[in-house]
Amino acid sequence: MKILVPPFLGTNDDIATFNGWLIEEGSQVKSGSIVATLETTKTVFEVEAEAEGFFYPIVSSGESVKPNQPLAIISEEKIEHIEDAIAQLKQDRSSLNSEGKEGAKTTKKAEILMRRHGLTKDDFVGHHGLIDEALVSSIVQEKSAKKNFIGMDDLQRVGIIGGVGGGGALIVAECLLRSTTQRPICIFDRNSEWHGEKILGVPVVGNVDKVFEMLKNDELDSVIIAFNANLEERDNLYNDLTEKKVPFCNVIDSKVELRMQASIGLGNVILANAYLGACTKVGDNNFISAHVVLEHGNQLGNSCAFGPGVFTSGNVTIGDRVRFGTQIAVEPNVNIGDDVIISSGSTILQNIAPKSVIKVNHNQKVSLCE
Repeated sequence: MKILVPPFLGTNDDIATFNGWLIEEGSQVKSGSIVATLETTKTVFEVEAEAEGFFYPIVSSGESVKPNQPLAIISEEKIEHIEDAIAQLKQDRSSLNSEGKEGAKTTKKAEILMRRHGLTKDDFVGHHGLIDEALVSSIVQEKSAKKNFIGMDDLQRVGIIGGVGGGGALIVAECLLRSTTQRPICIFDRNSEWHGEKILGVPVVGNVDKVFEMLKNDELDSVIIAFNANLEERDNLYNDLTEKKVPFCNVIDSKVELRMQASIGLGNVILANAYLGACTKVGDNNFISAHVVLEHGNQLGNSCAFGPGVFTSGNVTIGDRVRFGTQIAVEPNVNIGDDVIISSGSTILQNIAPKSVIKVNHNQKVSLCE
């Protein structure tokens, strides 16, 4: 008799929703066939039959299931009284609670598999019931999967500040969810209408004041600012939190290309397919969207925001709080002052004074307003 349990759900999920069986009770299944699906906050998992035989379900559609929880029985022979078999299984699995780990029952096949992979009963603390082959296989799979992640026990816990209404929180959360070194813990937003909601499964827990409480309780390692609609506000918040010793991190997509001696400060968001050329220096608290190219020798200040598709040539200097629209080209050796706004579709051929606004009209003529 084979006990079917959930596959490894991932390092951050300890519960899944059972979506239902794809085969009928008492029917025959082949080893490796898909019999059901499970759904977590992040993905859908297929459940495979691990043996050939007659199938008898234990859980029903819509139930919440945990790792190593029995989902079904696959028997070599037909079972006349399935209720009795399930009751016996539950009794065997609950024996670990009353007997303790030293007295827990272990099947012969499980003992062989444990020795093969160097496991002891210490590896099964917290798992309830009979230690059988299925349970051991699940633990082996879980340990193997964790080894494939970088610093799994030291994932940086990141809090996202703002950007719920404007979409910045969504972009940053998605980037963090795909990271192998960081994970999003929560989102802080001043708009109370969002409190209690979730963005890609990441909860909005309150306003930014809650950052200090979570840091004090060791529930958070660092923060990142996700909004960029108001660059002065973004700059002031970064400086204020930095003075109060709030730790910032960088959120950098795995598809960002950094060339030799490119350097990055703190609090920066850099999204997919961005390119930082050799010797380019990026300051603090910048939001660099996807497909942005900062060529070799660029000098970028603090608290700037880039729309997608901005291309600078070599040796461009950019001040603080500069806003770029989308599809902008900048010629080599251009200096752009602080607090400049450059509209989408612009081509920058000359230096721009601080606090200038570059606009492109419908006839593609560029005007400079100081």
